[in-house]
Amino acid sequence: MSGTPSASSNPGRDSLVVGLGWRGLAAIRDIVARLGLLGHLQRLRNYGIDRRRSKRAKKIVPRIIAGLAVSAGNMDSATWRVNSVLSTDSDVLVVKAGPPERPSKALIKIAEAPTAAEGLKWQVEVLTTLKGDPRLGEWRELLPQVLDAGEVAASAYLVETRVTGVNLENALRYPASADPALRDAAAAIGHLHRATAEVVSVGRDHLDRWVREPIRVLVAATGRARGHRPTGPAFERLAAELCAALEGQSISVSWVHGDYGPGNILMGPDHQVSGIVDWEFAHRADFPSLDVVTLLLTARMYVRRQELGRVVCDLLEAPNWSGTESALIGAAADAATWQTIGMDRVVLLCWLRHTASMIERASRYASRGLWLHTNIRMVLEALPDTG
Repeated sequence: MSGTPSASSNPGRDSLVVGLGWRGLAAIRDIVARLGLLGHLQRLRNYGIDRRRSKRAKKIVPRIIAGLAVSAGNMDSATWRVNSVLSTDSDVLVVKAGPPERPSKALIKIAEAPTAAEGLKWQVEVLTTLKGDPRLGEWRELLPQVLDAGEVAASAYLVETRVTGVNLENALRYPASADPALRDAAAAIGHLHRATAEVVSVGRDHLDRWVREPIRVLVAATGRARGHRPTGPAFERLAAELCAALEGQSISVSWVHGDYGPGNILMGPDHQVSGIVDWEFAHRADFPSLDVVTLLLTARMYVRRQELGRVVCDLLEAPNWSGTESALIGAAADAATWQTIGMDRVVLLCWLRHTASMIERASRYASRGLWLHTNIRMVLEALPDTG
């Protein structure tokens, strides 16, 4: 994870922060997003990183493809080449590969940080386990198949089949297709939840994974950020509240995806889910509403062009779930528990996990003061007694 910039590393940015404050910068960010300009600015910001990754891909990927032809016993893959390098904010270089002048057959993922390497290795284990679970039946066809994995040039890599389809973001652009798409996405992951469910009593291990570990990541990130007050006391109060509400509760747990957002859900021409990808945050015994509520929160992010912190603050102030959203929440395997504990708490748990996951996935977020303010500080300020 990258370190905090030195005091003199970016004096222009520091002057801007002093002049406008994080609230002012957040308001400007929202205006830029509503105008549809944010994506262009992000592409400009990532231009240098994307160029570096393209050069690295040209050096490393041919070696991976050559090894794939041998390890997978598929000599046809020896003719594959890099079709495109995807622009991502993660610490993983992602390449589409396949035969020349034909649709890509595989995604090649190459880790650029130790945590990313751990994530790729875990994805291999998750996909292998789920593919081999007979309880899941035909649902397993939604998963990419691991073709190869290993290490090249001191970097972990994963080669998996490319799942066809367009991601859920496409359906969310149109009001008529948004609700049906959300229902199909919730139903698809719900099959995994129901097939692998078991009832447990929430104990220390659950609380560590659901509350304490994400908070540790967020406290560390804000502690290194310039211009941010310490968040430790506020997070301590939040942890105490969540742990007290959860400990000893009986709850249904199951395999979960862990990052079930529109970008990881693919849909076919029949508007049905055709694939679920990127399983680096999956877990075999987690609460199913993590996937359902994360889906709804991230869908709102996309439609409203807002950061997660803004979406969460709005829901804490006024939990205005739509009829479709309420129905999907109520259909989750663990819904009865959350009706007792409170929906605001599951929203906060999903916020903790997703925000911590973003920092773990992309070290750059930990040094982005505006992102930290909008996604962490604003939510803490919206909670009672957490100034």
